[in-house]
Amino acid sequence: MTKKQTKTKTKKDLYQEITDGIIAELEQGICRWVRPWDKQSQPFSLPCSGKTGKDYNGINIVMLMGASTFFNTQSWLTYKQAEELGGNVKKGEKSTPLVFFKQLEIEKDKGGSDPELVKIPMLRQYRVFNVEQCENIEADKIKGFIPERPEAPQNVASDLASAVGCEVLTGSTKAANADFFDRVIIPAFGDFKSADHFAATLFHELIHWTGSPLRLNRTKGNRDSIIKESRENYAFEELVAELGAAFLCAKFGIANEELQHADYIGSWLKLLKDDKRAIHKASAAAQKAVNYILELADSQAQKAA
Repeated sequence: MTKKQTKTKTKKDLYQEITDGIIAELEQGICRWVRPWDKQSQPFSLPCSGKTGKDYNGINIVMLMGASTFFNTQSWLTYKQAEELGGNVKKGEKSTPLVFFKQLEIEKDKGGSDPELVKIPMLRQYRVFNVEQCENIEADKIKGFIPERPEAPQNVASDLASAVGCEVLTGSTKAANADFFDRVIIPAFGDFKSADHFAATLFHELIHWTGSPLRLNRTKGNRDSIIKESRENYAFEELVAELGAAFLCAKFGIANEELQHADYIGSWLKLLKDDKRAIHKASAAAQKAVNYILELADSQAQKAA
């Protein structure tokens, strides 16, 4: 076997590696993006860079939400960043892998003429440590924002829906996004286990709402037609909504340990096993939906000011 063949054989498939890890957890009934602990005992927020304070996005949120189970903070640093802040990673600490896209430039043959230079996004890996895995860093140098726990999570979700112009009808026997009527229906507040559960469920449906052809055009037709057209498409859309709801919950400091993920684990497992890029695509779509909602709400607030 040549050196080139050996390199090809041992090269990491990052898409598959990440997907396999999430599949293994789902098969045990675990979701990385669901916080399993008591909402009163741990801070809850989006994971961010401990050096810049900037929130992570997409699949990296999913990866860090799982890893943060073992820590009391959502601030993370690379090995180099810890040194730049005057500290170091504690000896023996294990890192958490994250990913980013690097643009690889290649020449494309145009059939006789000068080759065209095209850029192809390539997935690359880097590693971070929670700030609790570091030492000798002054506390005031660590960036990170933990939102105050809202006293009325149901109002946070309802106000956000109102801010973006999403019509919400309460009192239904189920939660759903009625695409044909362009509205969200949801059970009455008193029918939920908690205010957090109400907020998380409304966030879930609000993410579905963004998929309309009137907005991000992620779903063609209503969800009933999606089910008939393709079970995989339906499972993908539910995964997008579940992730998006988790991202919004973290953004506003709302616990989301009781989302409806258990009903969908079987379909998600099939989806992930059939497509190693599905969790990456769903995470990206969820992030896009969340950004759309937050930017629209901000824009509407500025117009009203």
